[in-house]
Amino acid sequence: MTRPSPTHFLCLPLINSLSRTQLDVSLGRLRDAAAALRVPGNAFRPIGTLHLTLGVMDHKEGSRLDEAIRLLNGPEIAQTIRDMISRESRLTCNLKSLSTMRSPSRTSVVYIHPEDPTSRLLSLCQRFQEIFISSGLIIPENRPLRLHATVINTRYVSKGDFPLKIDATSMVRQFKEEIWAENVALERLAICKMGADKMLDPTGAVIDEQYREVAYVNFA
Repeated sequence: MTRPSPTHFLCLPLINSLSRTQLDVSLGRLRDAAAALRVPGNAFRPIGTLHLTLGVMDHKEGSRLDEAIRLLNGPEIAQTIRDMISRESRLTCNLKSLSTMRSPSRTSVVYIHPEDPTSRLLSLCQRFQEIFISSGLIIPENRPLRLHATVINTRYVSKGDFPLKIDATSMVRQFKEEIWAENVALERLAICKMGADKMLDPTGAVIDEQYREVAYVNFA
């Protein structure tokens, strides 16, 4: 069987002007700690790419992507938003702590956690995920949804099929109680295209990267 090659993903974007201001400062401390451990600087994900992934899609054919967009804008998603997010109580999270996907002593992915004080976020995201999985529009992973925002991924600095492994033990210990950003507004559910676009300043220098949202639905 051919292994799926994801082309798009379903997510909750995390970056706006307020969260960016906080993360520019707080993640700078993580960069400094990582540099002391010789973690390559380009393993850090640009701040503009930070998001909570709910699932990945393999939609090379336009018709399937169109179907996913229709589902995103359809009644099931709209009803879920009405049921779980009210206009009087917007959905926010704090970004905290530091963890790894595998053993901290040998990992390629380091991430931060979203914490929702109203305890709605995980169940909301699980419902969004269920709607897309039941329609066959995201690839099932056969494991519980783990909400996370990746901040280091050595796949972006590795050559070949095997990502560089780093020892993140001391970073995880140092930043176990860190609060990276508070009251981050979760404003929309989006379908994004794989492969972040580079953002350039007037001189042509890369200042950030962002994923292109091919469709989104606002929560309010």
